[in-house]
Amino acid sequence: MVPPGARIADIGTDHALLPIALIRSGRVDHAVATEVRTGPFLVAKSAVEGCGLADRIAVRLGDGLAPLRAGEVDTAIIAGMGGNTIVEILGKSLLVSQLDRLILQPMTKAATVRRWLTDKGWELEQEELVREEGRIYEIISAVPGDIPAQQANCQAAVMDEILFYVGPVLWQRKHPLLKEHLLNLREETAAALMGMRRSPSALKTVKYKVYAARLLRLEEMLRCL
Repeated sequence: MVPPGARIADIGTDHALLPIALIRSGRVDHAVATEVRTGPFLVAKSAVEGCGLADRIAVRLGDGLAPLRAGEVDTAIIAGMGGNTIVEILGKSLLVSQLDRLILQPMTKAATVRRWLTDKGWELEQEELVREEGRIYEIISAVPGDIPAQQANCQAAVMDEILFYVGPVLWQRKHPLLKEHLLNLREETAAALMGMRRSPSALKTVKYKVYAARLLRLEEMLRCL
């Protein structure tokens, strides 16, 4: 999903494996890698120096996009974090509006990430599913949309709720791993409903009705494959 020649920042880089791989593959020429914690920052810095790439990968200590300079990068990558954390990082940075692309890999709550992007006027350009060691990972690439954020927010309000969970691009493409993805979502939703059924008060909540409706939609989508 990283365009050739992109000026990328890997936020929460950990061991800096991603920017190192992008440089080595020739996909990008330079990169910025940020870490909020001192330990991982030192590990990333050591990894970059050990590969002889200190002149091409700037490793910086700081929270989220804060270590970046205006106009320095055009693509921000945030991978391996929960969806709520990703949204929090994006929401508190003014630099986000200056970027050409966001590449996000939420470990949880991908629906929260898709909803935030849509609300803020970003277009979901690409979505990918990858299976590793029995787990399905979701990756989302978004670019600035052509409509104002306020209008995009209205569109998000009427968007089919289930698509935030499934992924509209994944559904449209009928991704090869889509059925497995839907089965996982159905299992998670059914488990949540089973837990709520143990409490009579939970059965009367809006959350229970939302989850019940979501399960029905997932069943419908599975039948359509």
